Parts: sequence; C-alpha cells; structure tokens
Amino acid sequence: HHDSNENRERKSTTPPSSSVIGTGRIIFPSPSEEEGHNDTSATTAYMGRIAVLREWRNQGIGKKIVLELEKVAMRQLSSSSVSTTIHRLRLTPHHYLEAFYKSLGFYRIAGAERTINGGCQLITMEKQLVLPPSTTTGRLPSKPQSSMHRKRRICCFGTSANPPTGRGGHVGVVEALLQWKDPHPFDEIMVLPVYRHTFASKRDQLLDFDHRVAMCRLAFSNLSPRVVVSRAEERSFERLARGVTSEEEMASLRVGTADLLEMLLQEEQQGAQNGMTTEFSFCLGADTFMDLTDWKWKRSKDVLRLLEGRLVVIHRKGVAHEGELQER
Repeated sequence: HHDSNENRERKSTTPPSSSVIGTGRIIFPSPSEEEGHNDTSATTAYMGRIAVLREWRNQGIGKKIVLELEKVAMRQLSSSSVSTTIHRLRLTPHHYLEAFYKSLGFYRIAGAERTINGGCQLITMEKQLVLPPSTTTGRLPSKPQSSMHRKRRICCFGTSANPPTGRGGHVGVVEALLQWKDPHPFDEIMVLPVYRHTFASKRDQLLDFDHRVAMCRLAFSNLSPRVVVSRAEERSFERLARGVTSEEEMASLRVGTADLLEMLLQEEQQGAQNGMTTEFSFCLGADTFMDLTDWKWKRSKDVLRLLEGRLVVIHRKGVAHEGELQER
C-alpha cells in the first residue's frame, strides 16, 4: 500500500490462501529522497520484514518471497525517472543469514554492521538489478537480467595489512581497482587480509588477525560499497585444518592462494545455480607477479589455471623492468 506520510511506496507479497505463512516488504524512496543519495546514477529499493513461520521453514518459501519481491522491484524501478539500466536492492538481515542471501546474488557491504537491542548483529547486503536499455515503462522484461546470464566480476586483493597503508599504498591500489574499466569494471573488490603468513619468519611479525581486519575496514570504509573486507583467508585455513590431527602438522600447515581460490569458487557455485556466475581476478604487485611466474608460489600453475590468467599487476618502480613485465 502507499503511505503518503512517509512519501514511500510499500508492497508486500502474501500467499493466495487466507493463511499467511510468510511476509516480505519492499520500500521505494521518493525521487526527493533518492536525490540525496551519494550515487545518483542508481535507484535503490529497500527489502525487509522477510519472515516465515517456523513450521514452514526449510521448504524454499523464504527464497520465493525474496524472488517475488525482486520482480516487484524490477517492475517498479524500470519505470523510474532515473536514466540508468542499473538499480540496487538493499536489505539489512541478521548476520547468520548472510550465506542465504549470498546464494541469491546479494553481497555484503563492508563497514555497515550494527548491533540492535539484545545484542543481535545486523549486516547490510546489496544486489544490482540490471535492466536492458529497451525496457518499457512499467513492464517486466521477459527474461529479467538481475542475475540471469550475467557474470559477477570480483577482484581479490591480498595484503598483510600490517598495517594497511593510505593512498600511496593499499588505499591507492583499491581506488585504482574501483576505476578499472578494461574490459569491464569490477562488481566487487575483495580485500583479503592474510590470516597466517606463508613464511614462518614473518608470522610472528603480524598483528592479531581481528585487529588487522578492523584496520582494513576503517581504511577502506569510505571508498565504495563495492569494497568488501573479507575473512576468507581465515575460512580457508580452517577448512584445510579440519583434517589435521597433530600440533606438528598444524604448525607446518600452509594455505596458499590456490587453496583460497578453490574455496571461493566452491562457495560461489550456488550463485551460478541461480543464474549468476562469478569470475575472479587477482591483484598483485610486480615483484610478487615475477615470483608467481617463476613458479615460486605453492601451486603456482594452479593459481593461473583457477584465475584463467586474470591478473592485475601493479608496477612498482625499481622492482622489474617494463619490458620484462610485458614479456610475461
């Protein structure tokens, strides 16, 4: 229904029967509200109040509600006066629902967490809705392109973040990746603080992992919602550590970039089943690139195979000659 007091349009979906087993709400800000948004090239719809009765859970009903609300958003946003084919759908679920919404094409916005009464942690997630330019006002495309037949492009940027540096270092690299457009811009820049350094001599020099993650979130928080600080290296280490039975094995356990990429690709398979495929690239410095192509990394060739050669190399003065980099 339309609430004139808030100058917002709200729409909800209910089952055709008289028994309500689940709810969902979507809110469309008025044009005046949207004008105040930092990114005026996109229109944002806000999804919330998604709930399913306990006895009806684990039957795919929550997913159906989200997809139905997405169709409503597609119809409404396609008739928006904003001249763009890219719109956004945003929601703030409980943190433990991140995997569910990620399977539906949403990604987490770094630094947007908050705690509500009772200590419940909420996160902010967002999804791009891509409409074809020929979409007519008020009409839903026959093949919605919010996620169907579209690649999500993620550039991974690994760093010790000990500490993260400013525009002359880590922040500057991420800013460059945000401006990258050849051949396509990245949908997400995934900043990956090192969990446990590959080289034992450097492990004792690293600050606590949680502290370095927090510093990264502060350093990159004002750049773009497309920048996500991830704990994926921690998950990758824990994944391989499950089969370790002795302290000696644990001490010598090394988790490489190939192990991390295999985990990330596996996690993204669910997204592919819903029409969205993910393409990973990897950003690294010229000196590190030279080591990789000298096969000094653990499973170097697997890294190149998993990335299908998608590397963004940051040239550092005095590290390698331009001609040598081009040759490789």
